[in-house]
Amino acid sequence: MYSQYILQDDIQRISRVLQRILHEYPIDHQLTGEDKSAAMRALQFHPRFKEKIGIGAMEIKVGRHPKHVESRCFLLVRTDGTVEDFSYHKCIHHDLEMITPHKAKAYHSRWLNGAIQS
Repeated sequence: MYSQYILQDDIQRISRVLQRILHEYPIDHQLTGEDKSAAMRALQFHPRFKEKIGIGAMEIKVGRHPKHVESRCFLLVRTDGTVEDFSYHKCIHHDLEMITPHKAKAYHSRWLNGAIQS
């Protein structure tokens, strides 16, 4: 039980960090250092991680979502030069589903209702 609370605290912390990164970096700006590491760690929890990572990761940038141009998202630039968008919310939600499914439902509901900014 104790380790579960540590993991939940880590998830909340990484969610805040990723939200900060997404809104502080200019569009098309490459993430560096700890910010890049945080985004890469989160990406590992994406439900379609293998599809997203493809041939391999070269860099991560902040960009505009291809279908929702008003929304910011992370863009993974693969080693072959192709670009794949990903939502940190999906990463957080999938991670929560594995640890505490009831908290994942609450997170998803808050995210859909706009209580969590993207």
